[in-house]
Amino acid sequence: PLDFTKMGTSPSKENGDGVLPEQVENYLQSLRTEEQNLVVLDLTACHIDTHVACMIAEALPQHDTLQLLVLKDNPIGDFGALSIADALRDNTSIEKLDLSGTNITSVGAAALGDALKTNTTLQQLLLSHNEITKDGVDVLGSGLHENTSLQILDLSHNHLGADAAVSLAAPLASNRTLLELNLENNDLGVEGVMAIAEGLSFNTSLQKINLKDNDMGDIGAMALAAALENNSKLKVLKLGNNGIGREGAIAVFTATSKNHNIEELDLEHESGETSAPGSPKRSSWVSSRDTISPPR
Repeated sequence: PLDFTKMGTSPSKENGDGVLPEQVENYLQSLRTEEQNLVVLDLTACHIDTHVACMIAEALPQHDTLQLLVLKDNPIGDFGALSIADALRDNTSIEKLDLSGTNITSVGAAALGDALKTNTTLQQLLLSHNEITKDGVDVLGSGLHENTSLQILDLSHNHLGADAAVSLAAPLASNRTLLELNLENNDLGVEGVMAIAEGLSFNTSLQKINLKDNDMGDIGAMALAAALENNSKLKVLKLGNNGIGREGAIAVFTATSKNHNIEELDLEHESGETSAPGSPKRSSWVSSRDTISPPR
């Protein structure tokens, strides 16, 4: 059968030819009848639709060695996500599922959230560049509250808004396994970031959070700075492109100077004053640089 595990993109880098839908379908038919020790199945941008996604879901129970399933950039939609989520409920092998850019709305996200309540092996769930809103996050948050395996959740570039962030705050506070959370470019605003900051105050596992492009301003930045006083686990904080000015920059700078666990701080394109009271002058601390290491 075709070796899709070596095809991370379409068209293929080797010959410039795209993987045809019928080739994918024929390969999936073989998966249903032939025993294979699949570990990675990468079908990125293979023009997979809802029908083929359902075929994949039907084949999953027969392949208990599969650890990585990538369906990124395929129009599987909510019905495809529903099928994958249903198979995921009792799956005991898949550790990473990438459904980024697959036209999923809150309907599909909710199904995946329900699957998280019973699944005990999934470690990474990537849902960036979809159409997920608050309704989907409500159920995802509920699943996150009960789940004991998920370590990475990527919801970047969706349409969450402030209300979704509020729904996510409580599960974030109670979850003890999540290590990375990506909420970049989700219109969280001041209210949403303040809710996330509240959740961070009680969280004891998260090591990396991305809140870039969420229009938090100084107030949101100061809320996060206050959360760092109680959080002893966070190592990476990404806050770039948020309209943070002098007051917010000083608050974050001061908090990261005191919190010795922070290893990486991203304030790209922020223009706030860079020196905090009692700290050495660092005029280039907040600049166009991608990342910096806070002073020790």
